[in-house]
Amino acid sequence: MDRETPTPPGWIEKWATVAAAQAVIEPMGAPDGFYAEVAEAPGAWSYGDTEVEALSVLHSVLVGWAALKLADGDTDIPVIGGVSLHHR
Repeated sequence: MDRETPTPPGWIEKWATVAAAQAVIEPMGAPDGFYAEVAEAPGAWSYGDTEVEALSVLHSVLVGWAALKLADGDTDIPVIGGVSLHHR
């Protein structure tokens, strides 16, 4: 049986950083701030008063998104920027 080993410490943060760097950030219309998302992580999105805030919040969202998917045993977390959260 082929089993995955646990994700090494720090890899979720690394994955989220790489993923957030590829985010699409769009203005929501004044004075509503900015919306940020990563297409490869459906359902993981954020908003903030500034682009920087939206991106910072998105990073936190991506960490939680990936951690929850790993805890649930999901195998559809995408490899982003060469960083994979699935280790054999």
